[in-house]
Amino acid sequence: MIITDNGMYMNRLRIKFSDILLVLVHIATACMLFTLVISRSSHPVVLDRYSASLAAAIVFIFVLLLVSGFILGLKRKAYRQFLTTLILRFGVFPELMVIFICLAAMFLLIVGTALTPLLREPLFALGLSLLLASVALIIPVLMSTERRKAFAGRMGGFFIGLLVSLIAAELFLHIVLPSSIYHPSLDLRPNLKFEILNNVPGVANTGYHSTNSIGLRGEEPPEEWDEYFTIITVGGSTTHCFYLDDQKTWPYHLQENLRAWNDRIWVGNGGLIGHTTRGHIIFMREVIPQLNPDMVIVLCGINDLGLSLKPNISREGVPWEQASIGDRMLASSRLIQVLSRWKRILFEDAIVITENLPRSYSYTTLDSPEIPLPPDLRTILPSLPEYESNIRTIIHQAREADVRIVFLTQPLMFEDNEYWRGMWGKPHWFGASGMVYSASALWRMLDMFNTELKQICRDEGVPCFDLAAALGHDNVFFVDEMHFSEAGAAEVSNLVSEFLIEQNIVQTK
Repeated sequence: MIITDNGMYMNRLRIKFSDILLVLVHIATACMLFTLVISRSSHPVVLDRYSASLAAAIVFIFVLLLVSGFILGLKRKAYRQFLTTLILRFGVFPELMVIFICLAAMFLLIVGTALTPLLREPLFALGLSLLLASVALIIPVLMSTERRKAFAGRMGGFFIGLLVSLIAAELFLHIVLPSSIYHPSLDLRPNLKFEILNNVPGVANTGYHSTNSIGLRGEEPPEEWDEYFTIITVGGSTTHCFYLDDQKTWPYHLQENLRAWNDRIWVGNGGLIGHTTRGHIIFMREVIPQLNPDMVIVLCGINDLGLSLKPNISREGVPWEQASIGDRMLASSRLIQVLSRWKRILFEDAIVITENLPRSYSYTTLDSPEIPLPPDLRTILPSLPEYESNIRTIIHQAREADVRIVFLTQPLMFEDNEYWRGMWGKPHWFGASGMVYSASALWRMLDMFNTELKQICRDEGVPCFDLAAALGHDNVFFVDEMHFSEAGAAEVSNLVSEFLIEQNIVQTK
């Protein structure tokens, strides 16, 4: 009697659970339909809003949802019985459905918004996820006990076989593929494509941002690598030049300038947003020995100053240098790397549009007294000793890799004069620190890092170009406190190329 009661209870629970899942299927479909209804086609022909295919999809889903919802509301038992009979009659249909749903979910996870812009809409993505999950769960719930056991055995065999296949593929790729340049803290993603829309003075309204097959900005590496004089630039966002068109970054201009002297010169842009010399050490250790360029140019200083302005970042680490779970998976798995590259090549021909990203400097007069600065600024720059140690480490790494290294001091729009002493520095790149410094004070702090860099390079016998002094502080060269405008990037490349040629650092014809 206890067994019978328990069986009846489980049967009622199964029915209730299946009813909940059926309702969720309809809610999920309604969410997706709502997203379709409020969307707008780029070439509308129906109601001056929808394309013919989108209008047809909306009508079809609406009718299907209406009819199905009506039946579910009035004849829920018959609706459930129909689905149960369907599952029982069609052999391995349930197994194929679940496998299809799992593979579809994996495909959407890998491809993401490259498949359709609708996946960028939270409501559509939520509805689709809920729909797939509900359908996958309702299939075994509606089965009889005997059928469910057979289903569990088949699905268990499938997923075990899939797991073994993935492990075998991973091992095979580790054997046949060369060591990857990926590292969890280095966001070197190959074959990225963006279209940048700007409304900030000093930058074109439209620009294209892409990376090559090794994750650097710039042209593809030359096939005759050893026959070229190869250069990689290392730095933070002022090297990366995210908001500038591919052909307007200072590393690209540098390549073009140097090719006037030697047409077999290649420059790869390895700048990574937010990176300090801590990240540059990782780059020098993980990437440079594998690519083996002839020279590395390092522009650094501003993000290391940020470590002093934000002590919590100094302790916890710069967010951009910290690896997420996805970064760690990408770094450790050859299979994920291959799938990621295929995804970008096959599905990301469509340009990702990013609007109005750059920040321009807000000229704000100091409205409260500036924090008094000590005679020796080193006392308020706790990251300066680490900066010195890191620079020496980078020099040592370059020598170990037999790569010539050149350093550039960090320019800033601010300078130490009466005007900037009355302006708020606003170091927005590390957020509000709670400290009130004038723009002049921030330049004096950064100049301490530049001075330290020049002294270390003199001690180590390493070339260092004082780019900060050569470029100056003209606001036409900047879009904010530190990031270069198009004119600034062009001028930086001119100054750096002249230095390299005059010092006979670059191999010429």
